[in-house]
Amino acid sequence: MDLLNILPDLESIASSINFGPLNDLLAKIHEIVDRVILFITPDGPVRDGGQALIGYAERFGDLKTRLANSKPQLQAIYGGPAADQYYASFDQSLQIMRQMHDHLNNAAGYHGKLAEHFLEASIQQGMIAVQAGIMAVDLGSLIFTGGLDAPISVPVAAGDAVAAGGSMVAMDAAMTAAETTAEVIGESAADMGEMAFGLGEDGSSALAEGDSLAGDGSMLSDASGEPPPGDTPLDPSANGGDGGGGGPPGDTPPGGDNPLYNNPQQYADARAQQLQQALPEGSRGRVTMGSGVVEDSNGVRQAIVGTSENGGYLRPGVKALLNPDDIVAEGTLHAEQNIVQYATENGLKVIAVGAGRPICEICEEVIVNAGGQDAIASLTRSGFIPFWMRLLGP
Repeated sequence: MDLLNILPDLESIASSINFGPLNDLLAKIHEIVDRVILFITPDGPVRDGGQALIGYAERFGDLKTRLANSKPQLQAIYGGPAADQYYASFDQSLQIMRQMHDHLNNAAGYHGKLAEHFLEASIQQGMIAVQAGIMAVDLGSLIFTGGLDAPISVPVAAGDAVAAGGSMVAMDAAMTAAETTAEVIGESAADMGEMAFGLGEDGSSALAEGDSLAGDGSMLSDASGEPPPGDTPLDPSANGGDGGGGGPPGDTPPGGDNPLYNNPQQYADARAQQLQQALPEGSRGRVTMGSGVVEDSNGVRQAIVGTSENGGYLRPGVKALLNPDDIVAEGTLHAEQNIVQYATENGLKVIAVGAGRPICEICEEVIVNAGGQDAIASLTRSGFIPFWMRLLGP
């Protein structure tokens, strides 16, 4: 006999016999049933996510170490006032990477704690369910007699409810702890996103200032101001056909200073973060805003806004930030997938897709299939760092 199934009969009897203790018991039964049917995230996937983060932290730490070790080699080759600006940015970026590495390690630890909280809540929920089954049996006679034996069966069931009370308190405490831990993880992820954006900002500033100091060479130079033999000048205008900074030298895209052409990945990430912050504070942890840059067959680019809310629904704060030319990708998928789906359905090339929260592995695959890894504009849950965020290779 299931407590949830007999609840309507119990309520009917309570309304007909007007027995005070039964009314009090019904209130407890509702609390018990609410906890029994509550969905609790399985601890296994959360624990696996923590283990994956440990792997990402190890690889990120290796990248950080290799980057730090490369500085002496670079200093032996490059010098002069222009190079000093790059090295200042190098040091700042390395510091940010150390902080990001710490965040990854902390996030892995918090995932372990979150898994423990979910496991504890599940255990307590199971104990509540057992007690609910006992209550259902004890209340069988009440239903069978139409309430005649209420003075006998109700006190017995009330004792069952008291026994379930301890597990209910423990379950509630575990779920509260899980919610708090999840908020900490979300805040850490947001901090990492800001740090990663800072890497790109610092790199852009250093390149601009360094190139200015380098004069008409526009490159890292040795102490004499001459470029090392065989080096190709770092020309910010030579961004390649997709405007992403990786095309052949001299292939300058259209658009002048338009970020859709010159810095599409950075634009998509920054735009997504802006829109995410425009959400109500209580929605930022569950709703994802996305931003994309697409290109038609004539090479004309457009900005697309995506959301994880059904039908392309936009909160008022987000809608207020839309530009007149923004396209809203309607759909029922994740924000990033809605953007890619719109591009595919309209014959558009995907240049960049960013998100206000770390991109999940499914969306990452969708973006890569549509536009390659170059199109990933924001940090991902898999640990991939977008190319535009990387200042120096290993």
